[in-house]
Amino acid sequence: MNLNSGIYSSNSLMEEIKWRIKNKYGSQERFAKEFGGTRKTLNRLINHNSDFESIVRMCKLLDISGIQIE
Repeated sequence: MNLNSGIYSSNSLMEEIKWRIKNKYGSQERFAKEFGGTRKTLNRLINHNSDFESIVRMCKLLDISGIQIE
């Protein structure tokens, strides 16, 4: 997937996060450990994308920067 335009809708950002987790960490469980939570918590954050601070933290860990959200 890897969206390089830097402009994301909330859905495309979540898809980019999922894609990068899979490619960089292999699984949500491994990423959750790095993120400091459980896979269940990570799933909730990704699927409901309501915690902006956590989304920003995920983006930093996944090297997603310089984005503009539509």
